[in-house]
Amino acid sequence: MTSTNLTEEEKKKHISVDEYELGKILVFVSYSNDDKILAGRIKLILEGYGLSVFLAHDDIPPLCDWQMEISKNLKKCDVFLPILTHSFCESEWCDQETGMAFALDKLIVPLKVDIAPYGFINKIQACKLDVDRPKRTCHKIIEVLKANQFSDRLFDCLLRDLESAPTFDYANKTLEQISEYEKINKKQINQIIRIAIRNNQFRLSRKGIPFLASITKNHSSKINPFLLKAYNKVKDDF
Repeated sequence: MTSTNLTEEEKKKHISVDEYELGKILVFVSYSNDDKILAGRIKLILEGYGLSVFLAHDDIPPLCDWQMEISKNLKKCDVFLPILTHSFCESEWCDQETGMAFALDKLIVPLKVDIAPYGFINKIQACKLDVDRPKRTCHKIIEVLKANQFSDRLFDCLLRDLESAPTFDYANKTLEQISEYEKINKKQINQIIRIAIRNNQFRLSRKGIPFLASITKNHSSKINPFLLKAYNKVKDDF
């Protein structure tokens, strides 16, 4: 995926200077064990937006203290998603996770399947989760994040996803989401060029070619000239 037409000196000079550290969004999904398949579908869809999603049954390594792992991930998460089913309210652990997320002042987005938010979160408006069409709900979650000052970090998540795109099709799908953002900052613009230099699956994809042409034309004054020179050197190389 990485271009071989730049020397190590050029890579250091043109690409790595003022490297932009992309932001992350960490999501904790709280659910009953009875609903782990549904939780897994939510995780998969949200990861398609570049989010990092924690599910206890997927992400706790063997032999680890699972209570400590849950507590650690609750503390560091940005967003808390409780999946409100009948089984959820019967789970002591789900209630404890919700109480901890509330106490830590996390952004809580309740996902209503069977029951409305209750207890500490009873005044928070829920998103209706259609178990047969979870993509619709996940799109609503993304809109909620955009409205709660996560817009830049959401864009960063997509850039991270784009950087690791393994195929042209994957890059095209990520670019479809990126194209929904009208405002991008100078650091993000330069990071897009870095990613294009490093990943030909993005640089030469069907949507990547016109996207990059637009970026270099409309934002040329914001692009580091050394970075732009490096990009122009490799832009047509496979």
